[in-house]
Amino acid sequence: MKQIKYFVMALFAVLAMASCNTDLEGPIYTPTVENISMAQETQSYTTNETQIDIPVHFLRANKKGEYTVHYTLESTKPGVFSDTNNGAVTFADGEADKTVVFHASNLEAGVKYQATVTLSDADVEQADTITNSANFSTTIVVMREYLWEDAGTAKFTDFTHAEDEELGATVEGVKVEHAITNDVNLYRLVAPYNALYGDISKANIQFYLDADGNAQTLGPAGIYDIFKETDYAMYWDPVNYASYCVFSNNGNKFHVEFLVAQPSTGKLFLGGLFEFEWNR
Repeated sequence: MKQIKYFVMALFAVLAMASCNTDLEGPIYTPTVENISMAQETQSYTTNETQIDIPVHFLRANKKGEYTVHYTLESTKPGVFSDTNNGAVTFADGEADKTVVFHASNLEAGVKYQATVTLSDADVEQADTITNSANFSTTIVVMREYLWEDAGTAKFTDFTHAEDEELGATVEGVKVEHAITNDVNLYRLVAPYNALYGDISKANIQFYLDADGNAQTLGPAGIYDIFKETDYAMYWDPVNYASYCVFSNNGNKFHVEFLVAQPSTGKLFLGGLFEFEWNR
């Protein structure tokens, strides 16, 4: 009886919508202002080269006539990002999408660079107050990757997500790679959680050793998205949470304790733990 009742109600709703359809007829909204927008709020790139070209798309809603957009380019490090358009780009009559190619050069391996392209105040004033959907800036993030070489394999054991928290879950043959650089003694475990569980994440875990090959630290403080298909992430901050963020070793056996973050709530939890035995 309940199913029939719902069916009748649904049918009535469809008929009601059909009968009112003529009330919805009318002209489609057409913007009369430019409504200049950046296509993306953020753009992230990685490269193995010392330079890279970055296309940024400018959009406008009103395609009538020629229109020139002005913008500024600001970066966290001088001498890296450049703009051959000198802060202006012109839409031709009928043109709704215009691309400006910015250039990043002098990139150092392992360094993350950031720049922000921002529309001028005059162009922001052309925002459509009805749709109100414009991005007035875009943030560009560029990182030059290290080149990596083989450094053996490791037996990786996870205790964070393992069904048996005491025994853990283990996989053999996780790749270990070494960054080709004279500046730091940097290594990485290649997608260890993907090798173990197959459906969490392909993220790598980087770690630094001292001059004698002993554990030093994992990397910069922050959230590491190594549990991508879950609601949790790895949080590493040995400065503020020294008791809970630990990287140590006994010969080739390495031990890592970390906090587990839940980005959706901003909470941190204890219990993050993995170990690896490196065949080097």
